[in-house]
Amino acid sequence: MGRDQRTYSHLCLYVLVLGWTINVLGTTPADSPDLSQPSVATLVQRLEKLVRLLREERQAYYQQQSSLTTRLDQARAATQHWETQLQALTQEETRTNTEARELQRRIEADQKTLTQKGQAEKRMNRRLKDFVEVQMVQIEQDPLPLQTDERLSALRQVIKADPNLPLTAAQGLNPVWQYVEQELTWTQSAQVTTTRITQADGSKPFVRLLRIGHTVLGYLSEDGCTGAWWDGQRAWQSATPPQIETLRGSIAILEGQQVPERMPVPVPWHGREEDL
Repeated sequence: MGRDQRTYSHLCLYVLVLGWTINVLGTTPADSPDLSQPSVATLVQRLEKLVRLLREERQAYYQQQSSLTTRLDQARAATQHWETQLQALTQEETRTNTEARELQRRIEADQKTLTQKGQAEKRMNRRLKDFVEVQMVQIEQDPLPLQTDERLSALRQVIKADPNLPLTAAQGLNPVWQYVEQELTWTQSAQVTTTRITQADGSKPFVRLLRIGHTVLGYLSEDGCTGAWWDGQRAWQSATPPQIETLRGSIAILEGQQVPERMPVPVPWHGREEDL
């Protein structure tokens, strides 16, 4: 029991006792008053004073109780608010930890991929350089002088970069693919062009140059009277009259001046004599 409740109980008991006393005193004969007892008016004043005090105490008690209840409700609301915030933060922390683990997994996967990519690029660099070296040797040894400088220059584009830095797929494969496309185009095509040919006497007349793939190369003079075939040993061999006719016919077919037909063109031998 609290202090205010004890005070309220005491006051109630005191009021009951006081009321009983007044009741008893009211029955005392007027001719024999007890001078040692307080008068009724004094007792009434005391009772009124105690009643006012009781009311004030009760009002103060209710006010205090209301204030404490309000503060308790506020404390409960604040507690619930912070519990809600804590729960949200806990969920956010869980989600963040999950995302962090997923991000770490992706980073590790990307690092693994980059390592594998670097290794693949190194292997590609070695193979590309081996391929380029072999192709350059073949071009230099090619019995047909077909744009040798241009083809070598295209291959040098692949290996001109810093050898200490690995080439990317685009840097390494694009020039190689362009070179391969050009080589395939020459291999599968025939062509007639006008160019200058250096003769044995040093002259450089204009001629009609015939190329069939990477196999046959010949030319016909502008007047159509002389011609030559590349013999595969880096030398021009004068064409015989039948071969000149073959040159004329082949050029006419490629230029659309003659109906296509089979033409017996000489194919140079690039191997060794003992292999014949």
